[in-house]
Amino acid sequence: MNDDTTARDPTTDRDAMRSRILAFFQREIQDRRTVLTLDMPTDAVTIDSIDIARVLFRAEELYGGEIHLTAEMSFATVGDLVDAVIDSLQPTT
Repeated sequence: MNDDTTARDPTTDRDAMRSRILAFFQREIQDRRTVLTLDMPTDAVTIDSIDIARVLFRAEELYGGEIHLTAEMSFATVGDLVDAVIDSLQPTT
């Protein structure tokens, strides 16, 4: 089954969410030869705001919520960005 169509489970553990969102970013990065890791510095990755928006939309669809990140936020590592996506995920009402 495609990871975009799996059932929405609010009890999904954080490690599984991190892996899935990291995979979303992996598909969107500019340099397809780069293999993302959670400890990779964000300045070592070429990803633009449109790519990030695509990842946010996919995560919102998958987890059934809304993600609120601000332009002022900065992330030292890819893992920090992934965690911010998870932490900002708010259920839609």
